[in-house]
Amino acid sequence: IVAARNRAQADYRRDDPEAVRRHLEAETELSGGLARLFAVAEAYPELRSADTIVTAQQTLNEVEGHIAAARRFYNSSVTGLNNAAEIWPSS
Repeated sequence: IVAARNRAQADYRRDDPEAVRRHLEAETELSGGLARLFAVAEAYPELRSADTIVTAQQTLNEVEGHIAAARRFYNSSVTGLNNAAEIWPSS
């Protein structure tokens, strides 16, 4: 999980498709690792109630909410751009 987090947090060139692909793979690996970690934590009641795990789960839920909002904004922007391109010129 730590290695995937380090790869996901590494700076990358956003204009390089290969770098973006590697970044997305690291993000996917990190998400999967965290899901497995939380699944294991659920099997141990004393671990599940630990402050660190509770904080990590709350933070993960918050981050996922921000990502979902950003994804909706991005999709809306792309749709608007595509619509504008189809009806060009608009004046």
